[in-house]
Amino acid sequence: MEQAAILKSGRVVKLTGLLNPKYTIYGFLTSFEAVVKEVKKVNGVTEVTEVTKKFRETVKENFRDIDLVGQINQDVVGGFYEEDFFLEYLIDKNKLYQLKDHRYDFKAASAKDEIIVKKLKVASPYTDFCKIETYKWKYEPNTQIIDYGTWQIKIPTGVVPDPVTGVNIQLSSTSMQFYNHKIGLFVTPLTDVNEKQAKAFLFAKMAILINSIENIFNLIELGTTSDFGQYINSQKSEWSTQPIFVNPTIEILEDYMRNLTSFYEGFYSNQISIKKAPKKEQFYWLARCLSAEALATVPTNDKIELLKNISYYEKKLTEKNGGESLVLKIVESFTFNSVSAAERNDFLFILMEIQVYQVLGTHTREYTADTKQTLFEILYLKIDDNRIGRYTYGLLNSYDNRKNFIFLLYKVWELSKYNPKYGDPSYTQPKNAFGIYPESYYMKLITADGSSIALTAYYDSETSPAFIYYDSRENTSRQTDTALISNTVEYTLGDIEGKKIKIHKEITTTVTNFKSTKENSQTISNFKSLYGTYDIYQPISIIGFKPDLNLVESLNGLKINSESQDYTPIIPVFLLYYMQDYSDLKKIDFGIMLTAEIAMNLTGAGALSDLKYIGYLSKMRPIWAAETAAGSSDAVLAWSAVNGVTNAVEFSAFNALSINNYVANTTTDSETKEVAEKMNSFLMWTTITSVFVRPYTKSKVIESAFELDNTVAKFNQQNISIYRDMTPTQIQKLDQALDIVKDIAGNKELVISTVIQKLTEHGAESDKILQKYGQITSTAEKYAFYVDLGFFEDPAIRKIFNANNAKAIDNWRLCYANNITKERKYVDILRNDKYVNGLVRFYREEKLGDILESLEITKEEKFLDIFSNISDTHFANFVENPNLIKEWEKFSFVNTGNDLSILSTEQKFKFLKSYENSTQLTVDRIKNGGLIKFFKIVDEHPLNLLYQENFIKNAKYLEAVKVANTSSQHGELLVEHLRISLKKHLHNGQELITGYSGFHFDFAITEPNELIFTSSRMNANNIPIFDGPLPTVNSQVQTAIKNGSVVQGVGVKQCEVYVWGYAREKVAGNWQFVLDTNGQPIKAWVPKINNQGKTTVFIGLTEQKIMNEIAFARFNLTPLDWVRPSHPNGLSNEWIGISSDNINIAMYLDNKTNIRPTIIPNPNINYGSAFPKL
Repeated sequence: MEQAAILKSGRVVKLTGLLNPKYTIYGFLTSFEAVVKEVKKVNGVTEVTEVTKKFRETVKENFRDIDLVGQINQDVVGGFYEEDFFLEYLIDKNKLYQLKDHRYDFKAASAKDEIIVKKLKVASPYTDFCKIETYKWKYEPNTQIIDYGTWQIKIPTGVVPDPVTGVNIQLSSTSMQFYNHKIGLFVTPLTDVNEKQAKAFLFAKMAILINSIENIFNLIELGTTSDFGQYINSQKSEWSTQPIFVNPTIEILEDYMRNLTSFYEGFYSNQISIKKAPKKEQFYWLARCLSAEALATVPTNDKIELLKNISYYEKKLTEKNGGESLVLKIVESFTFNSVSAAERNDFLFILMEIQVYQVLGTHTREYTADTKQTLFEILYLKIDDNRIGRYTYGLLNSYDNRKNFIFLLYKVWELSKYNPKYGDPSYTQPKNAFGIYPESYYMKLITADGSSIALTAYYDSETSPAFIYYDSRENTSRQTDTALISNTVEYTLGDIEGKKIKIHKEITTTVTNFKSTKENSQTISNFKSLYGTYDIYQPISIIGFKPDLNLVESLNGLKINSESQDYTPIIPVFLLYYMQDYSDLKKIDFGIMLTAEIAMNLTGAGALSDLKYIGYLSKMRPIWAAETAAGSSDAVLAWSAVNGVTNAVEFSAFNALSINNYVANTTTDSETKEVAEKMNSFLMWTTITSVFVRPYTKSKVIESAFELDNTVAKFNQQNISIYRDMTPTQIQKLDQALDIVKDIAGNKELVISTVIQKLTEHGAESDKILQKYGQITSTAEKYAFYVDLGFFEDPAIRKIFNANNAKAIDNWRLCYANNITKERKYVDILRNDKYVNGLVRFYREEKLGDILESLEITKEEKFLDIFSNISDTHFANFVENPNLIKEWEKFSFVNTGNDLSILSTEQKFKFLKSYENSTQLTVDRIKNGGLIKFFKIVDEHPLNLLYQENFIKNAKYLEAVKVANTSSQHGELLVEHLRISLKKHLHNGQELITGYSGFHFDFAITEPNELIFTSSRMNANNIPIFDGPLPTVNSQVQTAIKNGSVVQGVGVKQCEVYVWGYAREKVAGNWQFVLDTNGQPIKAWVPKINNQGKTTVFIGLTEQKIMNEIAFARFNLTPLDWVRPSHPNGLSNEWIGISSDNINIAMYLDNKTNIRPTIIPNPNINYGSAFPKL
């Protein structure tokens, strides 16, 4: 008689040879140790040793998700595996196929073997923990031992525990404290026996699970000050005597138990990765491994600290690094029932805190960086939505992370004190007749001093109304005898300002004049006012709001809608902000078109943004420091004036000092104040231009010099002295400076009158130019006109500018108004409306204008030709990253059929972002390798989303795609072989199809259904000739799958594919056609010429997608992917790679060998073949 145990499957197995068996709380065997033989080579000598290994029960769900598809009952088999090896398999895909060598094979129990069952005992008064009861009885093979209704072990009648009282098992102090503390709080006071038993049993299960989690904690070496170490201390503290629950129901405890189980499973299966992680990142890695349910058990403060760490301003959150999904899981963890309202309130409160970081600067010194942003805003901006997916397909998918962030946060808000309709457990008053809790955060009332009337603290009809009307009742129209006047009202949310958001109300008045004969008979005016200022969490009621159509379904999922038809939805401001932000990013009509920004740029104010740096200009400091100024010989501005007016002049620090002293000493003199102001303006622009040379600032120097010179001349004409209280020496110095100012300004009046004279002399050849010139009122603009365009002495130039009602002059003026200086000197620019409109658009974004101005003019024209008319959505790419212009310049080479011109606008931006900051080596690699064509292919036939972004950015992968598409054997491209390689033989001088090889595309199968082949005769080899049924599809090559031959896999299937050709037979060792009675070859379905007629085909993939996946599989090969020959002395050049969708792909590369290569084949070597494998 031997000892035996019961497995969860109901099987009874022998315990002989097993050490330290462990049981589940229900009595099933769950783990044990056993002595096994381990074979290894030491210095070439095979040694066999005996070692003790721990085996643990593993079900199919414990395997990697990726292996559960297509592998079940092959390599994915439940059972007891060596624990350490299984954990290694979880992080190393290559160990899957070795698992079978580490699985324990039990011996079945025999009749009369002694079954041992150890179960957890939880009984009143619930003070004993953890107490285990042991049951023993003789095994009877034909006796039912499992209750299949509850899947519990059936203890035979009369069998009692041995010993009767059970045995106490010592667990960790944390788990013991947890149990005793929770029993005392939530079980002992109860009177209902059933409730007491249910809750006690749940607390016991939790305590055992906490003990198991602590055992894994103890396996990880910690730094005492590491985040992980601090977290463990915090977690143990919470589990010991902290009040995790507030009067929990059984449902809440079951929810927490599920969360705890998820925590344990995630931690257990990823413990090796966490151990190997740098100590400062271990807690981050643990959190990444846990589900949202599991994170619900982690203390709130630890989750908050984790959010703060990953929101650190130098870190990026992406799908690739798991940052975005971790944020989502943390937010979602606050939505579970087992999380208290107080924790949710704390979480939301901390999200509204302004973040201040300690940043390591140069020489490892720390400094404080105040973001002036809340943690909410930082996370909101770092997390992105699937914009590309929306723009391309118009769909939402699982990568809309910003949406998910906001919607999850809404669910947290919904169960917090900030929602006036949620009954927080801390409230003492019931909800009112409107379903509002008066103690909720935003509903509390305050009483003003001296008043008996209580008012809401957060709402006011003037500064923060509680309602926003988006419906038509706000829109009005009226008609007069001559015009239709209509008003439309729209609401727009401004940027987040700390914890607040401002909502503006904009009224647009459109007047349409019925009697006007002008082409444009409409005038439009806008009035914008502040509607209200709100907290981000503040609830508001919206009436008539129409969100983006793509958000409607998701919003319905939040169940914001009503209990009755008259119900007005109440939502937090941050949700409305996201809905507008979503619409703005899609550039749909939401009532906001960035009007304010456009208006600001039209004024030219954007060009002055560099003035904020004036205080730091190195040359300005000494100039404005009066007597400590630079030496008189230090040139501040070397100025080449307009040809024919003055020679080159130099404005020195000596001259600047003279003017500065004048300004400093005369600004209080009312009579000379105007001169001092003009001098000050000139000095400012001169010093700016000395360190920030840009055509716009140079033009301002001319303008300010001209105005100063005119002002001085005016004073002289009126006999008003500008030299108040100045010494003769000071006067002399100032006059020297003013003489240079006159030279810089030039004689503008002379220039202007000369332009008019010259244009008049040319008569009809320049009449339109003269007309447009006469419309200019600003002297500075007239002077700039000459500077840029001269006197139009060339007849060809006159003809161009005078044509089309002098449209080129209009374009020049548009450039002048927008401070576009360099480009307005070029005829080809000015005659092209598209170029000019593009310039205006780009120059209104100052950084874009700066970069565009730096391009060589022919490059700039090419750029404008491509990008002038792009959509607002695409233009936003340049606004967000001006450097993309320089990136375009790098890749603007011409290579017909293989340059940026073959890409769509969307693809151009995707390419530029993918290869931003590339070295010249990479640029040359792309240019000389013709890789842009293959970028387009990979973009249009993408890899799995997990890999697409990284691989499309990799020029080496694009080269791999090129090799796959151009690889050939015996004059046949690989892609042609995959499509089908027809085998043909001659008959009477005609080549007839007799079979095929290759064929791995499912779309190349022409028959829509599998065929049941029929045969009317046999060939000489006694093999049936499948001469029926006839093909149903008319095609140059007709193919069909033999009925019943399909073996289905994931993304691939094996089948017998036949091609409609001509039957052959082997007679006397020679192959010949099978002929009919008329001597003609017989048409029939003929099979593949090798592999027993079987082939494997990719399912549901395009031809180009397949080539991309083959390239992916080859690109990721390692020496371990080489396939050993099936025979000991055989040779092999077969490699098995894996596609991005986890399809095995066999490839035949390089020369055959019988020794595992140490390196992968040269990436440029042609494929021998490639095809999918089951």
